[in-house]
Amino acid sequence: MESEYAVNFPDGTNTNSDQVNAEICATKYLKEKFQLFASKYSMVGWNWLGMHKSGMYRNWPAIYQTRTEQQCSGCSDPRFRGWYASAASGPKNVVMVLDKSGSMSKANRLSLMKSAAQWVLNTLTPHDYVTVVVYSTISESPAFTKKSLVQATPENILLLANYIKNIGAGGATNMGAGISEAFNALSTARSQPGGASPCQDIILFMTDGANSGGSDPVQVADNAVASSYMTGTKLRLFTYTFGSGAEKSIPRQLACAHNGAYQHIEDGGNLKQAMASYFSYLAADLSLAQSYHPTRKIPIRWTPWFEDGQGTGQIAGVCAPVFDMTLNPPDLFGVVCQGIHKHIWTNFSDHTTEWSKIEKSKSTCADLDLTPEQQKISLENMRIVMGADTCGVGNGSDEIAASDASGSDSNLGAAVGGALFGAAVFGALIFRCLKANQQKLREQNQAPPVRAQNVEAHLQNPPVVQAQVVQAQVVQAQVVA
Repeated sequence: MESEYAVNFPDGTNTNSDQVNAEICATKYLKEKFQLFASKYSMVGWNWLGMHKSGMYRNWPAIYQTRTEQQCSGCSDPRFRGWYASAASGPKNVVMVLDKSGSMSKANRLSLMKSAAQWVLNTLTPHDYVTVVVYSTISESPAFTKKSLVQATPENILLLANYIKNIGAGGATNMGAGISEAFNALSTARSQPGGASPCQDIILFMTDGANSGGSDPVQVADNAVASSYMTGTKLRLFTYTFGSGAEKSIPRQLACAHNGAYQHIEDGGNLKQAMASYFSYLAADLSLAQSYHPTRKIPIRWTPWFEDGQGTGQIAGVCAPVFDMTLNPPDLFGVVCQGIHKHIWTNFSDHTTEWSKIEKSKSTCADLDLTPEQQKISLENMRIVMGADTCGVGNGSDEIAASDASGSDSNLGAAVGGALFGAAVFGALIFRCLKANQQKLREQNQAPPVRAQNVEAHLQNPPVVQAQVVQAQVVQAQVVA
């Protein structure tokens, strides 16, 4: 329906929240931009976006969609889909190290871990590489991966999903064995031509217990890094403890020593969202780099061809991350995409050549050009934003860090002070919508006003959606050639 701009939310979203209402109100402005561009270039008339704060998904023209968690894990939240994570973080190697010891049979932990691992798989695309390591008394990995990484193709993702589905609990908690196998898989993949992405290495380590192995997992990781290429910020090790009785000291040391973040999730908590949000840390580096290099073009990522759920055939999308440059350091605001149908694409005489160029660009690492100190600042900020352990930096309080990331009124004000699609005025549009909503609530004596966070200065600027224009130019250059 070309007259409608559809809105969808993750399961369980409070659709009456100030953040959600402000985002809906402000993004209405984009419809006329989409319509104008579609009138000029009808071949790229499909548009969709995901918002990072709320998980809101919008698409134009509107189509009927019923994406729920009952259909498939992670379906209702665009933030944990491959197109979103890819645009926000770029190519990567991901190794999940999952505890399958006997204690994982308690409090539904094994089932929740499997769901979390599936969500991580959902964030990957074919220009990423991945494997799964499980450990208890010993460690193991899927036979088809041959102790290495595999390309995250749909076929390999399905094989890994089936492997995860069949994990059973039993045995001790030999953390060192799991860590060792993870590093060996990365090393093996890197030694093989085309066996890994040249970009970031990510290890996601999860446990619910105390180490019972003979080796010190921290020393195992330190030795692996010292004896290999994985120095500097090439490797990022994220750790998660789950449930009562989990030993926190070792996972914390692993993350703090290797450019990652440590989080503890209580029994019944949202392990899947914590683990699948790893790419937000990579996005933070990307947004910070954009602020230091404002003239640099907004990075884009193409999706693979995928089957449209409405039966219109195969579509590929070109996606761009959106950063809030009014915050210091900048924050990821969302991802916006435009799509083209394959039957239209193949009508262009040079479509084969152009698609080859696009395929090559998909494996290109993000050009960060950040100093180690700048990356350290980015990491420290994201630890606080994500409610992770601060590793002794700043206030050093887990409680304060969690509070800062909880979505309080002060954080909400800062968030809506942002500039969606690189245009300062878009933050002002959200502020106007939020302000109007708050006025309505005050009239009903339901809530106090949200602080403006210095966005009034932007209200006089002419409305522009810069990233949308940039993206349109990219599509025009690569498609209308």
